Amino acid sequence: MNKLWKLNQRKDILEPMRQKIRARGIRGIMAVRRKFFLLDENDSKTIDYKEFSNLFQNSRLNIQEKEIESIFKKFDKDESGEIDYNEFITTLIGNMKPNRLNIIKRVFDKLDTEGKGYVTLNQIRYGFNHKECPKVRSGMIGANEALGDFIDLLEYHFNLLRENNNLEYDKNGEVIVKPEEFIDFFRNISMIYDEDEEFELAIAAEWGLDLKGKYPYQRGWNGLPE
Repeated sequence: MNKLWKLNQRKDILEPMRQKIRARGIRGIMAVRRKFFLLDENDSKTIDYKEFSNLFQNSRLNIQEKEIESIFKKFDKDESGEIDYNEFITTLIGNMKPNRLNIIKRVFDKLDTEGKGYVTLNQIRYGFNHKECPKVRSGMIGANEALGDFIDLLEYHFNLLRENNNLEYDKNGEVIVKPEEFIDFFRNISMIYDEDEEFELAIAAEWGLDLKGKYPYQRGWNGLPE
């Protein structure tokens, strides 16, 4: 019972923060990641409480100081007074549910046409069908903006890995993206979708997956019949 209470407490503290970032979409996630590294002036991949507080103030998330203190304590599990970047982003975004994870694995398998066990950054860029993006279909944004948003996120995510010398290249000089890296990238996108079905339909449309008779546009992107 005590363990369950602690879990609920953690969710109560972090969920408002996730919701505010999620409401700003992919660019909101990118902004938080970018500001983390800008505040990490000594390139230690960690930030202290003052830097953590500045992260929220600079991101204009409008979270009270007392809430920031509570959130910091949840991230600072070893009570070192600093938060590691990887722990920060993993705790913030969380892990994808099994059904979401499965559809991302299907995207990877579709891109990995030669069965190499990896795809390249260019395969991901050109495999994304921006014209089928939910926001484009609903008229919220243009196709070029959707493509720009996706490429911005893709390049920013992998530029972070490049800075840490964590990239591998194939014989043609293309950046190699392994399954776990592919999944890690899509965790950013998964965060902006509240409903599993909405995520599933969006991914299926954008990457040309067959949902076995479940047509991506059988319902509007706001969840209502078209």
